[in-house]
Amino acid sequence: METIVKTIRIARDSERPSRPAPRMPQLPRLEEALEPHPIFFDPSSCVRDALQTLTNRQQSGGLVIDARARPIGEFSQAAALRILASGAYHGRRLAGCNLIGELMRPHPIVVADSADPFAVAGQLLAQDREVAAVMRGDHVRGYVSRTSLLRLLAQVDDPQCTPKQRAACREERMP
Repeated sequence: METIVKTIRIARDSERPSRPAPRMPQLPRLEEALEPHPIFFDPSSCVRDALQTLTNRQQSGGLVIDARARPIGEFSQAAALRILASGAYHGRRLAGCNLIGELMRPHPIVVADSADPFAVAGQLLAQDREVAAVMRGDHVRGYVSRTSLLRLLAQVDDPQCTPKQRAACREERMP
């Protein structure tokens, strides 16, 4: 009798719908964080023009590339401010054309397009950089910035977040 009861329980349990596996968030890919309108600078470009481009396009930085389209540096509003704050231009007028190649931060962060976006964000912070060049082989695909990574990471769905919490977040974003 005991074996019959066990057999019935096993049969009954196998007919029950199993619980769905917990939903894992879809991890973002770095290519999804590429700046949609990247700014590439030539090292012989004027700083004044570059700063105007950055501020007009509301970006904090851009990638400096050489004649072969290889990343050689980063030029950002923060880098320009650091130069000004250091005293290098105290008492001098910013006349004429100061070249980006003189003020850029050389040796940019360069990552493969298959890199983990979380690791790239960590590199930007650790090295106090604004952008990271994204490469596929020897070709520049573009770059990611702190802002583009934050945009991407904000889209990651938190499996611990309840529907009610998600609705509250959406309401907070409404004007």
